[in-house]
Amino acid sequence: MISFRLNPPQGKVNWGHDTLRDLFRNRLISTSTFQQHRPQMRQALASLVALLRYRIIADYTLKETITTQKARDLVRQADFIFNLIRTVVLRGCV
Repeated sequence: MISFRLNPPQGKVNWGHDTLRDLFRNRLISTSTFQQHRPQMRQALASLVALLRYRIIADYTLKETITTQKARDLVRQADFIFNLIRTVVLRGCV
């Protein structure tokens, strides 16, 4: 987010999960700068929401088992987000 010239709230070193999701949606996907990447950014947002959901499940509940296949899928989703953001930043879309 700092690469996109967005700063954490004053006095903080990062954003909360909900704030990060909202920044992603409102400051990245919605801007004209990312119009050419909008479908991939929307997919990345959906993946980000899923990753957060499974992080909460893994950290705080025992209600759902995360299988090896599901873990691999979640790692793929995280990799997709990382590579998309890296591509956008490296191409100078900020």
